[in-house]
Amino acid sequence: KNISLDSLARVVRARAHLAKKDPISAMADLNQVLITRPNDADALRLRGIVYSSTKDYAHALDDLDRANQLRETVEGYVARAAIYEAQGKTDKAASDYRRATELKPLNVFEILAQARSKKKVEQLSKRVPCAKEGTCL
Repeated sequence: KNISLDSLARVVRARAHLAKKDPISAMADLNQVLITRPNDADALRLRGIVYSSTKDYAHALDDLDRANQLRETVEGYVARAAIYEAQGKTDKAASDYRRATELKPLNVFEILAQARSKKKVEQLSKRVPCAKEGTCL
């Protein structure tokens, strides 16, 4: 796949902006990437995370759903699970955290996210009642 250096640089810079709690600058970089590369899974995933950081959950879920369809990642599922958890949708959150534990981490950030996901699955399993068939998370 051909990723332009400009797109890659903008996604990395957007991540830095987000880390500095500057969602507006992060969004500007990500929107620029998505104008020329509308199916860039990394940019979509990160834009979903930026939307989530501003509590714009509807847009966040749209982007994270698309990103996960294009390429499943630990980060994508963890980000979506956090939104579901914030919305009180514990069953959906647990499902996404569980899926995050099944994928191969792509980098050190995903390794850490996967470890947090395993803990979240354990915590949520204590809050989600078992189904009638007796199957729990």
